Amino acid sequence: MSDDIYDDVIITESERVEMTVAIYESADCVRDHNFLPETNKHCPLQQTGCDCVKNRSSRAAAVCLVLLCVLLLTAVIVLCVHIHTKNTNYTKETQQLLTKITNLTKERDQLLTK
Repeated sequence: MSDDIYDDVIITESERVEMTVAIYESADCVRDHNFLPETNKHCPLQQTGCDCVKNRSSRAAAVCLVLLCVLLLTAVIVLCVHIHTKNTNYTKETQQLLTKITNLTKERDQLLTK
């Protein structure tokens, strides 16, 4: 019974080549076909979907991206300067605390000797 299914499917080599050529020819037709309706490129932007709209939107996206990068770079620079000034303040405070510690240990030693 299963042999009966494949009786009508026997394909010769020439038929196979013809089918392959037909498939590639139909693919070429689809690839070369313009599916967009023909529009007048010189019409105002409100009436048709010109490529100018795509250019403007991509240009606006690029400008926004550049502005965000500049803003991020500015924020990083400000934070680095802020951290650097804080570190210099900490080193000054550290030096002051070390001098206080040495003074206190001297005073303690003097009190212990008395």
